[in-house]
Amino acid sequence: MIDSVQRSRALDVDTLPVMSTLTRSALPIVGAAVLAGALGYFVTAGQPKVYEAGSAIFATNSSNSQLGNTMYTAPTLPRGALREALVSPAVILDVVSRVQGSGLPQGQVSSMVSSLKSELTNGNVKSLKLAVVDESSNGGVYSVNGRASTPAAARVLTNAAVDALLAWDAKRAQTRMVKARASLQSQLTALNTETPDNNINASAYQATRQQLLQDLALVGAAASSATGTLDVVSPAIDPSGAAAPRPLRSALLSALLALLTATALALLLASLRPAPSLDTRPERYTGR
Repeated sequence: MIDSVQRSRALDVDTLPVMSTLTRSALPIVGAAVLAGALGYFVTAGQPKVYEAGSAIFATNSSNSQLGNTMYTAPTLPRGALREALVSPAVILDVVSRVQGSGLPQGQVSSMVSSLKSELTNGNVKSLKLAVVDESSNGGVYSVNGRASTPAAARVLTNAAVDALLAWDAKRAQTRMVKARASLQSQLTALNTETPDNNINASAYQATRQQLLQDLALVGAAASSATGTLDVVSPAIDPSGAAAPRPLRSALLSALLALLTATALALLLASLRPAPSLDTRPERYTGR
């Protein structure tokens, strides 16, 4: 019990100089916080506004069992593949082409195209991002986000990116079909060089040949309509407000940082001051 009281008194004694220092320095500390907050607000408010639009897309596991193992549409995308595809040169250049034909004012188009090409060259595409909403081994839901200087430009950029991704995915499916068709054609050519030597072999030969011809016809009919594994859940619309800058948030963060820094500096300076000597303390006279 006595130890507890002693520790409490020691803590009170140690706290008194800190509280005294903070009380004496309250005005400079608060002033520094207010000044930093105001500076952060006005500096951030003067920056160009950036708007962000978003579009949701859905990736699913696509397969075509009707043609068996000889024919495949675009295979399921592995995790991370769609994010890499969005910033690939083929997709970005397709986005540039679509933005150029969007009908936006020429000044905005030139600025967007210049930014995209510069980001692609530097290997750091910031205008387009892909966020995972839900992802599994069978597909997932993703959000494609585009940032630009106006709401309309952000919407156009985002929808152009989604259309470019869908075109990339469809081309992937068509490439699979072309390869499948070439494989089937090769099998049929090899089969045509064989000659059945009995009725049993002739029957199997005709059945195999008929199946290959049927598969080739199905591949040819489906090749032009391949759509891949991506679908649009919701297209982008004009954002209602700017995503950046955020002057109020910047002001609060600046003020908080200045408050902590000023407080620490005040305590540090107080700890560096020499403690008053016992000889210089005023003595209490008792009337002698």
